[in-house]
Amino acid sequence: MTPKISFIAVAAVTALLAPRLAADTEWIVTPKLSGSGRMLLHANRGTATGKVPPVWMSYDLPGKGKKYGFLRIGNQGGLCFAGINEKGLAAAYTTGDPTDDPPPPPSIGNWSGHAAVVIALRSAATADEARALLHKAFKDRLIKGSMVVFFTDPRKAVIVECSPRHYASWELKDSYCVYSHMWKLPGMDDGSIRSAGSAEVCTMREWGVREGLRRVRKTADGRISVAGSLAVSRLNPADLNTEEYQKQRGKSPVAYAPYNKNAQDSYLFELDPECPEFLSRVYIAFGPARHTVYLPIALPALKDLPKEILEPEYFQSAMDRHNAAAPETPVNGAIIEFEKKLHGEFEAQCDKARDLLLAGKTAEAAKLLTDTAHKQAAETLEFLRSLK
Repeated sequence: MTPKISFIAVAAVTALLAPRLAADTEWIVTPKLSGSGRMLLHANRGTATGKVPPVWMSYDLPGKGKKYGFLRIGNQGGLCFAGINEKGLAAAYTTGDPTDDPPPPPSIGNWSGHAAVVIALRSAATADEARALLHKAFKDRLIKGSMVVFFTDPRKAVIVECSPRHYASWELKDSYCVYSHMWKLPGMDDGSIRSAGSAEVCTMREWGVREGLRRVRKTADGRISVAGSLAVSRLNPADLNTEEYQKQRGKSPVAYAPYNKNAQDSYLFELDPECPEFLSRVYIAFGPARHTVYLPIALPALKDLPKEILEPEYFQSAMDRHNAAAPETPVNGAIIEFEKKLHGEFEAQCDKARDLLLAGKTAEAAKLLTDTAHKQAAETLEFLRSLK
């Protein structure tokens, strides 16, 4: 079995920058509404300061307190804002509203939002199990800080909002939801001490995602496909500040968008209900999504991540294009065409792997999916090098 893998997907100089992360927007689309019939969890990440900290990933194998193997996505130092485990449970974390809750007594057992994601991924097979773990930590007064945590398995989506003295959770059943840091549940929202400025930014960022999803549904028979969700992650303020919006907004602020000047990376987890441990996958955009490709990787391949995405240029080239482009620069059509072809080939290989799994040929299915990830990563790096 492949040993633990970790990497930093940036140029060496960025390792000196502040590591604080902000997961700006997350959204969940339930199977009833997704175009593939699979659960979708999309996490867009920016930085709190506008500086770009290292992107860090590892695959942790079971053992030494880890019941399940899992991919963790965070930054140098072991923080984890999102990930997926070998059972097909995905999780993502964002800070919640600030509160004046007194912190718990100092303890090495205190849970930050990052710790909540790691503990859930290594210990829980379902969204319900993950929620129960977090609820117990709250009752045991282990919660440190303010957090919103998303847990999705192929059949259930659960959102937990908690702080040291407050806890609430709910299950998303029928459609989709969007979060940008803020509390939404009774008993949580009441305790918020967010500023008017942060409330405006977060509210408008959520509006931007919902407006994007509304547009996708309008042109796709009411469904939200993987491609549709990826398109929403690439919306910038210029895409949303339309003439129609200007007529409607009155004194409302200028629209915010998922994609902004601080954009760093983005991930879409798609969870397969039939073969969750093999055909669930993550679409990875290292670097600002408008200037890079979402590379799909199925669960078995996460244990042997392609070397190409370990190359600093894989991330840095997207950052360079992002920094050089004007904010209103349209998405390069070549990126979308390449990505469409890449995802089509990936789905075809997943269909072959599904047939192998149904025939009981699990080793062959895992090899096919891993080989596909390595081949497509090499093709993607070559494509990114060709972009101007």
